[in-house]
Amino acid sequence: MFLSNSLGHFYYFRLEMKFLIKLTILISCLISFTLVKAEATDSLDVINEEYKTILFNDQQFLDVLFYKHFNNMLMNNLGTYGSPYYYPTNYLVDNQSTVFAPEALKEKLLSLSGYRPFTNLTWINAGRREQLLSINHIQKFGKLADLSISYKRISSPGNYINQEVNHNDLKSAFNFKTNNNQYAAKIYFDMLRINNQENGGLNDINDFYKDSILRRELYKVNNYKSHYETRTLNFGLKQRLSLFSIYEDTTITKRYFVGLENKVSSTRREYFDFDSNSKIYDTTYFDTTFTQWKDSTHLNTFFNKVSFGITTSNFEAEPYVSFQDNKYHQYLGIDTSFSSNYVGVLLSYKKRQFKVAADFNYGTNGYNQEDINANIAATFVKQDKFVVKFLLNHQLNEPDVYYKSFASNHFRWENDSLVKQQITFIGSEFYINAVDVKLTMNAKIYNHFIYYDTLALPAQQNKQETTSTLMVEKGYKLWNVHFKTALIYQLTSDRYILPLPNLAGRQIIYYENRLFKKALKVRVGFNITYASKFYGYEFMPSISQFYAQNKTKIGDYPFVDFFVSTHLKRAQIFIKWEHINAGMMDYSYLTTPTTPFLDRSFKFGVSWNMFD
Repeated sequence: MFLSNSLGHFYYFRLEMKFLIKLTILISCLISFTLVKAEATDSLDVINEEYKTILFNDQQFLDVLFYKHFNNMLMNNLGTYGSPYYYPTNYLVDNQSTVFAPEALKEKLLSLSGYRPFTNLTWINAGRREQLLSINHIQKFGKLADLSISYKRISSPGNYINQEVNHNDLKSAFNFKTNNNQYAAKIYFDMLRINNQENGGLNDINDFYKDSILRRELYKVNNYKSHYETRTLNFGLKQRLSLFSIYEDTTITKRYFVGLENKVSSTRREYFDFDSNSKIYDTTYFDTTFTQWKDSTHLNTFFNKVSFGITTSNFEAEPYVSFQDNKYHQYLGIDTSFSSNYVGVLLSYKKRQFKVAADFNYGTNGYNQEDINANIAATFVKQDKFVVKFLLNHQLNEPDVYYKSFASNHFRWENDSLVKQQITFIGSEFYINAVDVKLTMNAKIYNHFIYYDTLALPAQQNKQETTSTLMVEKGYKLWNVHFKTALIYQLTSDRYILPLPNLAGRQIIYYENRLFKKALKVRVGFNITYASKFYGYEFMPSISQFYAQNKTKIGDYPFVDFFVSTHLKRAQIFIKWEHINAGMMDYSYLTTPTTPFLDRSFKFGVSWNMFD
């Protein structure tokens, strides 16, 4: 059995190495091609300065160091980076996919004229605790085409038994347009593969509180042989064709176009479990007559959208109709097909420092009939003085089939009485550049909110619930010492089904100086993150869902990181002792009521920007 597993791991390792070698060769060829074509002109020098302005800033330096944070909050995941997680805030974001490849950065770089490519290589090594490799490449082929590729690999065996995570995440897109924008197309392909073990938390968390067992791998866990595999594939083509244009003095003032988007998506999740005696299954369905304990869901989606629009120098309107066909399958449950049709409109307006974008759609028939999705985002930038942002999101959606009917070897439920869930998010952000202060306010209103109750079963809250967040963030410096302080205050109408820490804070302090004739920038400092006590979610491995619990509070613990970071030209090299205070105070650092955060961990990292 050990030999079989070893050969299996070696086989997958060879496949991944072949893939990385091919990807590296591709990027090298693209860089070489571009360098041959590139010319050292004054305009390119200006572009390089713009690149430096975008890439070399303190915010990027902090984002690379503290990739487990979002909006100053530390993620709550199952010990190792790459395992299931949530942020105890109003924001619902996938920070693990976007870290080291932020969309805003990509859009800024693609908006620049010029022919030079950009590549970022980030590697973080924490020994057996964590391995992370990220490759991002952006390539412009003249003014008419560009290519972006992002690949990330996460690997960690974890501290405890059966805690290993393995992620492979690939995103790619190719954009092309003809002269004068008569035709434009985007081809994209995304692939996410996850193979994670799930131990269901520690069998007795009191052993951890007392630190009664010295070696982490000797702690008893709830599941010794469970793991799940997830694969998501997305392939799509977006096209736009100009039908005719209106000219005024040889300048196009209006353009009428037709758009077409086609996408194929496939998601498969399979969970395997060989530990039927685990106490976490005491309140769930479990048929011990099965020789293989397995849960699985499969969803294949075909999406088509047709639009007709008008665009001017500062305004664009694009009405559309979309059609979506779904085929859904459960291992022991339903096998069904259903479709949904929508009508909607995309709107955007941009003038000087102000821009606004909106997307509204309505379900006309099918499974999602009478669904409503609306999103409005507005930004006003006053040169280098201040930035104001506003966001409104409203969703009225039919519950997924998964919530209504599910059958597996671990869980069974039928919820025919579920009604549409309505969630409204209102957020604003105000940043003053001169004093480096950012104020963030947001609120969420939930009607008929769907959540997982204390038995890890889907439930719907009949009364209205609300959550809100207020954050003040301030940056300042004294001589060569830099400070960044964030205070967060949060309110929730239900501390069990929508658990949030009322108070949270973060303090970053670092000393910065330049050495060797100012060629090397050095930063040495600390990061401290804190959240008050709250009823954090518990986790059910077989369905990979966090669920409400009302017995154990987590939090009221400061996490301290120490780091030394250097910038040498385009490379950031750092060492970091993450959670350096582990065990110095007490052993109450939990991410769920049964899962501890990682202990002290030494990390070495390199993030290298290449753009010529």
